[in-house]
Amino acid sequence: MARLSGKWTIRAIAKEAGWAQGVEIGGSFGQDGVYEMDVGTEILHVEGEEFTVTPKAFNPATNVWVTSLEQERYQWDDNVGMTLTIFADDNPPLGDEDFNDLVVLCIAEDDELVSPYAGLPRPDLTIPENLVKFR
Repeated sequence: MARLSGKWTIRAIAKEAGWAQGVEIGGSFGQDGVYEMDVGTEILHVEGEEFTVTPKAFNPATNVWVTSLEQERYQWDDNVGMTLTIFADDNPPLGDEDFNDLVVLCIAEDDELVSPYAGLPRPDLTIPENLVKFR
């Protein structure tokens, strides 16, 4: 279960599973619940002081959403800023541990976590040769 604060967009970027996949949001300012996710599905402007995003899989045998196993990776992306990627493996505890059943990208929307270069080409930081002096 990922813990986030502020405002985020949650987007499914990969899904390789037979079961329906989704995320459960808890503790947000009004967007709590289970959301079924397919590649390209977005949940916009999820906000809260501290909310959780938990990957889920719908078990057709029991007709209930079960919590998936997960791995998380936080990183900085120069194009968008702070991101969190959640990799889910369904059918716990018997999952195949491939962590590709659902992959969700969480993108920060708060100004302090958004890259100042978002939407712009990266600056060229190359030092011109005529400005370099070798001794």
